[in-house]
Amino acid sequence: VEVFVLNAALCAAVGGVGIFCTQTLKVHERCAVAYLFVGAKKQDRKLTSCLFATKGGFYEIRAKAFIDCTGDADVCYAAGAECMYMEENGELQPPSTFFLIDGVDEAIVAAHMGNHALPERERRWMDEIERARMCGEFPCGTQKVRIYKQIDGVFSVNMCQIDAPFDVTDPDQITRAEIEGRRQTKMIFDFLKKYIPGFSSIRLLDSSARVGIRESRRVVGEYVLRHEDLLRATIFDDAIVILASTVDVHTSSAVIYTPGESTRPYSIPYRSIVARDFDNLGWPAETYRQIVMRTARCVSCRRAWPWDRLQESRQPFRVKPIRRQRTCPTARCARR
Repeated sequence: VEVFVLNAALCAAVGGVGIFCTQTLKVHERCAVAYLFVGAKKQDRKLTSCLFATKGGFYEIRAKAFIDCTGDADVCYAAGAECMYMEENGELQPPSTFFLIDGVDEAIVAAHMGNHALPERERRWMDEIERARMCGEFPCGTQKVRIYKQIDGVFSVNMCQIDAPFDVTDPDQITRAEIEGRRQTKMIFDFLKKYIPGFSSIRLLDSSARVGIRESRRVVGEYVLRHEDLLRATIFDDAIVILASTVDVHTSSAVIYTPGESTRPYSIPYRSIVARDFDNLGWPAETYRQIVMRTARCVSCRRAWPWDRLQESRQPFRVKPIRRQRTCPTARCARR
């Protein structure tokens, strides 16, 4: 095939361009949806093929170009591309499990959370969380009630987090995180229903299909995005994404937000999604030049902990897997 897209260890090959979306009902007849990526082969600066395990045995698939949309840079890492991973202090930002609820009394909640005359601790029910945690009724280090309105009276809840040391490349730790996230979902749902005004009639609708990873491998690109690039609202000549969000760093006990130095947006350059070590990880562009496309958390950027005063960008790009999203992150990446 011309281009091979690999998504979350699953893959697809559709004629000249390969796309596989877990939320797409209409799948092309040539898609390979039951192939597990297990390895890669390269020659000089080119990736030549990818290896897959299936129920029918092992397969080797060759292509002129490859797109790594696994979210953990699995293909880039297996091929030998230079990656950054836990290089400062051996820790990652904690992963989370989102869940969805309805039945919220929006008038009560909006009046309370929107009252900025109240102290932050009261407005976000921080004391209620602390008391519940001391009584064993709150399972993790989340400090605030964090809910986000969706549509049709549905709210997403971002309060579960895995506080134990976590390595996204360790399958046993991923399994424990998946189990822990669902245990926390039930406890936090019960906490909201019991202690928070306006939540007494809520219903648990759904939880994310997989634990949400905030930080994983980042492939070293032609340009490594730095924290000051974001704070100074840098717009690169080869910008491919324009953003205006604050930079936040999650720890087991707090979320540290760093506002920009101005109200202007910042950008992510094309060079930060181009693998420095390879010529054909991605699809052809310009004079058949190859690029590597990765889901957001693999963007080439520096990182630093809050006690380093966040001098360098520490993984502000992440994917939140809620099943009610209209399109999955890989589909959006592939379309671009």
